[in-house]
Amino acid sequence: MVIDERGRLFGKFNVIDIAVVLIVFAMVPMFIIGGKIMGAKKVESEVKHETLTVAVKFTKIIPELAGVMKEGDVEKAENNKPIGKLVKIISNEPQKLLAIDVNMSGDKLGLATDMSYREIKALFELDCVVDKRAPVYRGYVVKIGNSLTFSTDLYSLQGTITEIRK
Repeated sequence: MVIDERGRLFGKFNVIDIAVVLIVFAMVPMFIIGGKIMGAKKVESEVKHETLTVAVKFTKIIPELAGVMKEGDVEKAENNKPIGKLVKIISNEPQKLLAIDVNMSGDKLGLATDMSYREIKALFELDCVVDKRAPVYRGYVVKIGNSLTFSTDLYSLQGTITEIRK
């Protein structure tokens, strides 16, 4: 007899065990082919980058910090890749304040300078990620009027974007 009373084939192999093994081996190629047919296409999403030149105005900067800033300063990402560069310092002047002269007859308005603070205007080149809405730098949308934080190993400044050049 080929199958004995215990269900063994030739007295050595169990028929149920052989059937399970054959079914598993038959299903493996079906899953592989099925995965290819069902569209296991990977969509590669490329992150698009755009370099923008932006003008930024910084106010209430202490003179010591203003003296440390220099053209060519670089901001780096966590992976040490440069993402921003201070291209040009347009102006570095004492902070101007609106002042009222109350000692003179008839209150008069005028501008006064505050020597304890500087106002700096500078151009930056920023490596921005292109989003559906607008370019993004360090997670913030780059638009005129929005804040921009520029950080190097030595200092960090926050200013307002006043102009965008592409």
